[in-house]
Amino acid sequence: SEPLMSKLSFSLFCFLICSSAVAVPKGHLLPLGAHRDSEGHIEEVSGQTTSFDFFTSFVNVSRPVVFRGALKNSAAVRLWDDAYLRNHYGSVSVKVDTAKRENRLLHSFQTPLSSFLDQYATSDWYLVDTLSPEMGSDVPLPECLKCGGYTHTIQDVVMWFSSGGTKSSFHFDTVENLNCQISGDKHWFFVDKQVGGLHEAIDHQESDFSGVDVDSVDMYQYPQFQDVPWWSAESHAGDCVYVPYKWFHYVQSVGRNLAVNIWWTPFDFFNDTDCKLNELATQTFLDSLIFTPGAQLRFFVIEMIKLNNNEITFEKANSLLVREHDGTKLLSWETFNLLDSDHNGLLTVGEVSHVGVDFFEKNIDCKPGEVNIHGKSEVDERDKDEKLDSHTKVHTEL
Repeated sequence: SEPLMSKLSFSLFCFLICSSAVAVPKGHLLPLGAHRDSEGHIEEVSGQTTSFDFFTSFVNVSRPVVFRGALKNSAAVRLWDDAYLRNHYGSVSVKVDTAKRENRLLHSFQTPLSSFLDQYATSDWYLVDTLSPEMGSDVPLPECLKCGGYTHTIQDVVMWFSSGGTKSSFHFDTVENLNCQISGDKHWFFVDKQVGGLHEAIDHQESDFSGVDVDSVDMYQYPQFQDVPWWSAESHAGDCVYVPYKWFHYVQSVGRNLAVNIWWTPFDFFNDTDCKLNELATQTFLDSLIFTPGAQLRFFVIEMIKLNNNEITFEKANSLLVREHDGTKLLSWETFNLLDSDHNGLLTVGEVSHVGVDFFEKNIDCKPGEVNIHGKSEVDERDKDEKLDSHTKVHTEL
């Protein structure tokens, strides 16, 4: 009868509505982390630790940690207000982004630090640049990096400075990272690099980051986040956070925010030959560090070979080792032939490992931070976006 059919139709309608409501993944269109509670805070250590303990307890086992108050007595933490920075370092040229939310496709510009100080509190200006040697004299090298190999593989020391409210992309670093807070606070979202399937969410392989909107996660577009376990951390002025190689993370800042981070190339052997000497030495400051880009370039070549069953032909290597910005191929036949010591046409980890870092700095013409070992570049990404836009336009017109 008609009343029965009406009841059935209404019941079906309710079932469909209820089913669709249940099907919406938790955290959909909400900030990253809303999908489930964190597993807890990453480990905290009061003050500092020795280089050996840092290596054995954290670095070698890929375990993040917060060193509370590690730099609390440094000149940078005690003195770096705007007036001090203007008076002592106002003429230093710095690189500035015009957006607080990370966009790796935007271009930055150079300006004196004094000009940045005039503008940053009332704008989205965000200083991200290698720390100048002059300013580095105010920042001591954390004790945990003093010896054992860290100072021989330093890649960069970067200053991050804003009025707060910055947000990184969800990404991972292909270096080891110690991030030290000078002023303000940071909230950290960590995911273990061993979590299965999450690499599929890193859809910008040219720069190792995800296009996910960290403020409004589309759980249908990025289903990898639907049940991913995560860890939290907070850093305050004087704290240093260790971010292990390839751990996924996302960071947001609060309040006038200034931090300095140290990047170094991963290594798996603690070399204690310089430890006794450094124990007797006076405090080391960041202005004394020497960058060794060849160490990271060699590391990239080794990682590329490992990802290809531990041996690789020139043709394959030439297609994979590229500059991330424009896709320029970075490995010449001459360089490959010099590395291929047995001249069998296959490059192995052993062959590369025994070559000094100076060779790579001389023969691979690229900054380590611009290298991609998957053959991906921003050019590919732009082409993909243009094809997608064209496809969308055709379907719209149809």
